[in-house]
Amino acid sequence: MRTLATIALGMTLTWGCGATSEPAGDGPAAATAVTVARAARVELPSYVEVGGIVQPRSTAFVSSRVAATVEAVYVVPGDRVTRGQMLVRLDRRELAAHAARAAAERVAATEAVQASEAAAAAAEAELRLAETTLTRITELHGKQSATQQELDRAVAARDGAAGRARAAHAARAAADASGDAARAAEDAARVADSYSVLSAPFDGVVAERLVDEGALALPGTPLLLLEERSTPRLEVRIDDTHASRLLPGVQAEVRLDGQAATWTPARVVEIGRSEPATHSFLVTLEIDGQEPVRSGTFGRARFAWEARTAVTVPAGSVLRRGQLSLVYLVDAAGRARLRPVVTGAAGDGDLEILTGLQDGDTVVVAPPVTLADGSRVELAASAPADGIQP
Repeated sequence: MRTLATIALGMTLTWGCGATSEPAGDGPAAATAVTVARAARVELPSYVEVGGIVQPRSTAFVSSRVAATVEAVYVVPGDRVTRGQMLVRLDRRELAAHAARAAAERVAATEAVQASEAAAAAAEAELRLAETTLTRITELHGKQSATQQELDRAVAARDGAAGRARAAHAARAAADASGDAARAAEDAARVADSYSVLSAPFDGVVAERLVDEGALALPGTPLLLLEERSTPRLEVRIDDTHASRLLPGVQAEVRLDGQAATWTPARVVEIGRSEPATHSFLVTLEIDGQEPVRSGTFGRARFAWEARTAVTVPAGSVLRRGQLSLVYLVDAAGRARLRPVVTGAAGDGDLEILTGLQDGDTVVVAPPVTLADGSRVELAASAPADGIQP
């Protein structure tokens, strides 16, 4: 903070070695007590400042995955919702019927599997009997106790039983596959039935309602728009000449419309690709500690750049008269001279002077209303040890 030199009451300033000229008359004009400070050349931070729009951290269109009539919509724009909260209910009668039919088909498939298992078991038993009979007839035929015709019938019976066994096993495999398909269809029907209730995918705010009760919801058609606003983000476009300085994690400051006039800390979280047409790239900043803000709010971001030197004076020393900026400069004769200046950036109680003053010039701080151009001035109080010396 700048040290203001205060000047002792009743002591007339003596500036330099020149004599103060007094106007003709009965005596010298009374001096005005003032507080003064020197214009100082300091280093000021340089900023790149750009405008942008606040965007939510994430957005989601809530849409139906089935064609059904909307029975109820439980939210309106502006409502805050929590993850899993019911937002829309669809007519589920057709979906429930499909689920019931799938359940019945699964039961039928289960019965078919059991029947095929029984048939396969019977075919295996028949095959074992045919093989045993063939073995016995073959032994008897070798002892001349069975005719060739009996042996042929035993072989044919064994072959037929083997074929029926293979067919029974195939039928059982088909029944198993049908049972799996029926269970999958039942699961799909149950999942489709759950689509009759649309819930919030995350904690957020309803930004837009696009459907009313009685409307037909078609697959993929948006019904609601949700925004997650817990940590607002500001999207700005930066000239690509600054690309080398901006990386994820770089600190910045943001000021939003409708908020306090102070700058809020932010940091870069995403950097898009440079667009050849505009020679710029999209930068996303996450605003630290910012209360939820409506998306679409305009804001400004500034990034610290190279420091620069500038002449500054206390902001209270600059007078505004219409379009003019003026200061009272104390000359070597101890008189206040009104001088026009051009001001620049303000910061920390000081104001940058672009033209009109030089480093070391003495100016009046908070000039009294009685002060006029050419008035004699004197110190208002004892000057501190590091203050301005006459």
